Amino acid sequence: MNRRFEEVFGITQKEIAGRSDKDFPNILHPGNHAVTDRTVILYEKPQEIEDTIQINNETRYFFINKFPLRDHQLRVYGLCGIATDITQRIEVENKLVESRRKTDNARRAQEVFIPNMSHELRTPLNGIIGVTNLLQQVEGNPQLKEYVADIRESANNLLVLVDDLLDFSRIRTGQLHLAKVDFDPRHVILRAAGKHRQVAEAKGLALHCDLADGVKHHVMGDPSRLSQILDNLLDNAVKFTEEGEIRLSVRVAAANEKNTMLYFEVQDTGVGIPEDLLHDLGEGFSQLQGGNDRKHSGTGLGLALTRQLILLQHGKIDIHHNPGGGTIVRFAIPFSRSFHVPEPPPATPARPPLEGRNILLAEDNLINQKVAIRTLQQAGATVTLAENGLEALRKLAETNFDCVLMDIQMPEMDGLSATRKIRSMGSGIPIIAMTASALRGDRERCLLCGMNEYISKPFRPDDLFIKIQEVLGEREPSLSGFINASHPDPSGRPRIDLVYLRNIVEDDKDYLLDVLGIFVECTEGMFQHLLNSARHGEWEETCRHASLLRNSLMIFKIHPLSEMIQHIEQHARSRSNLDSIVPN
Repeated sequence: MNRRFEEVFGITQKEIAGRSDKDFPNILHPGNHAVTDRTVILYEKPQEIEDTIQINNETRYFFINKFPLRDHQLRVYGLCGIATDITQRIEVENKLVESRRKTDNARRAQEVFIPNMSHELRTPLNGIIGVTNLLQQVEGNPQLKEYVADIRESANNLLVLVDDLLDFSRIRTGQLHLAKVDFDPRHVILRAAGKHRQVAEAKGLALHCDLADGVKHHVMGDPSRLSQILDNLLDNAVKFTEEGEIRLSVRVAAANEKNTMLYFEVQDTGVGIPEDLLHDLGEGFSQLQGGNDRKHSGTGLGLALTRQLILLQHGKIDIHHNPGGGTIVRFAIPFSRSFHVPEPPPATPARPPLEGRNILLAEDNLINQKVAIRTLQQAGATVTLAENGLEALRKLAETNFDCVLMDIQMPEMDGLSATRKIRSMGSGIPIIAMTASALRGDRERCLLCGMNEYISKPFRPDDLFIKIQEVLGEREPSLSGFINASHPDPSGRPRIDLVYLRNIVEDDKDYLLDVLGIFVECTEGMFQHLLNSARHGEWEETCRHASLLRNSLMIFKIHPLSEMIQHIEQHARSRSNLDSIVPN
């Protein structure tokens, strides 16, 4: 032992020399080193370890290297240990770990905060937008109708901001999933142009839409995200243009048998973009004008979200000066080709979409009650109100309803508990979740608990009517909420593809186990009710229970069970191949 050893540990040579290690002072932790000492001596192998020692009430960290000592005949007669004080390095590492932990906690808190705030904002917005929709249908003072229109526009603008914030948060955390459905891009483009043309003309601007002849084929992709991109770009163009025109041009940039690349260009003759902002615009939350004197309001979020949505679809976007003054935004998105030719719908006399339907509404919020009841009644439905889950169960026991609209957060018994109870009693009545929540996995949790569909507040009346018609079997349901990629197993054995579910839970093991537990708990009952109804030839109930089971299986993509359940549902609905249902 050297002088440095005596200084650091406060031990003299007299306390060490001539003694065995078991007699060393306790500060050296002699018992902790017996195993490595033996390895060095018996196996003649150097050893490296780390140890902590309390010196003057302070924890010190040491890196210790041990190696055998040999005599002139190379026989091992002892060992030497060299200890290096690494306290400073460990403290720096601990600070880095703690800093990373705080950063991760802050990120997770932000991820939860935005969806929670979205939920809190959506609840009052649902009431405001719903009431203004109803007020606009009432004949009255023109000036009053103008005020109502202003309120509705402001509420819709706020809703767009809430949705954009939520989408931006989901993109950053990898939670936003694109649909892949068949659609006609011309309809999306023309609808977006028509929507903004009225605002442009009110400012004295012309808005032109040029569609090249090649833009005529259906494609596979996400029409709602394309619409969102066009809305953001056209809204900015109209907002920042005081005179002149806005022009939207679309052409096919490249095409083959499998894919079509659509090229979009939005030109305006507005204020333009300063050179120093041109390259940064769209990368984050940036605005053309800052301070209290800016003429055009906005958060700068729209363009940032637009860029992210385009990149998410493997596209690209560029922003340039318009030589004639203003801005040119160019972007391209690749789509898969679709060869599906939709059949024209049969011409039928117009009638209220929910005519003759008897609907139970489970909702505790007074404003939301009024909005939903009035909206459903105007669509031709008869509506019965239940103010919580327990009351909904009582009214279902007393009356036959066609459908239940179930709020999730209610006193006494929430919507999920009420749905589990309804399903446990063997009822296959269609249930649609209505919630202002925007937390990850909400839709999946509702479907696994036995709900047929999910709609978020505030909702557009037409969207709600479509959901109800889908669960009632009056139109084919949209399955675009699930990732479409599948990996068939050539062996034909059942297998589970958890890609979609892992995206929903972000590989959070505890959350994944929680969802799996709900699945196991609820699916057995769903299957038993399906089997019982099929054995008794109750084909309408068979169809309903098969639909519930299909929703659960689609979340987990259990092959080939998902396809088999879908066939059972189709046969029960069409009353065809009934003999195959029970064996399947």
